[in-house]
Amino acid sequence: MAEAEEQETGSLAESTDESEEEESEEEPKLKYERLSNGVTEILQKDAASCMTVHDKFLALGTHYGKVYLLDVQGNITQKFDVSPVKINQISLDESGEHMGVCSEDGKVWQACGHVASCAPAPAPGGWKSTLLTIYLH
Repeated sequence: MAEAEEQETGSLAESTDESEEEESEEEPKLKYERLSNGVTEILQKDAASCMTVHDKFLALGTHYGKVYLLDVQGNITQKFDVSPVKINQISLDESGEHMGVCSEDGKVWQACGHVASCAPAPAPGGWKSTLLTIYLH
């Protein structure tokens, strides 16, 4: 009789463990939207090589050396012809005012300006960019 009770208790514990496993294996439900607008246009002509996300905008680098700033709906707000080769990484500061870009040819491009506003900067006194060449020995 005691054996039967132990088996029942054991099978009850096993079924509880199984139901916990089933609950933990359930995929999380995420709500997302596919980026469109300018992103579709970019990807028809080029391939994305990297992307950085800021609270207010996205920065997308391409294999043809371009960096695009996009609003949260995917509309192109600014475009920079940074390099003739692939963009490897884009870094933004917390405020979104400074951007650093490195490309496949070892060059680093720095931009300071009104990135976070996602509006084209005025020509005089707007974006200031610097090209730095880093040679690794």
